[in-house]
Amino acid sequence: MLEAHKPTPVYKVAKQYQSDGERVYELDCAGVRLEIRVSSRSAGAGQRNWHVSAQPGGVSDATVLSESGATKSEALTKVGAQWSEQDPAYALPALDWTAVAQALVAVRGI
Repeated sequence: MLEAHKPTPVYKVAKQYQSDGERVYELDCAGVRLEIRVSSRSAGAGQRNWHVSAQPGGVSDATVLSESGATKSEALTKVGAQWSEQDPAYALPALDWTAVAQALVAVRGI
């Protein structure tokens, strides 16, 4: 018997805006909301360091995970790894971080 193929969930950027020097992306995937904040900082000698933070969307006291990297993509990859490794006590939803990155690429967020 053939196994039914489940479609891959689609992550989409529902809203994006500037807030306190950061670019904010609110993503949605089948009712799961995620907020990604991207900013850059000077790393000296004309270089930039990118900072990405992520938290469940719509939750005022949500756990926020943050990482930095030489590129936005690198910082997002680090956040995704950190998110996936978090203790279940934080009750963070399971996310497909490759799909999150693809949604951000589609709107030129990373």
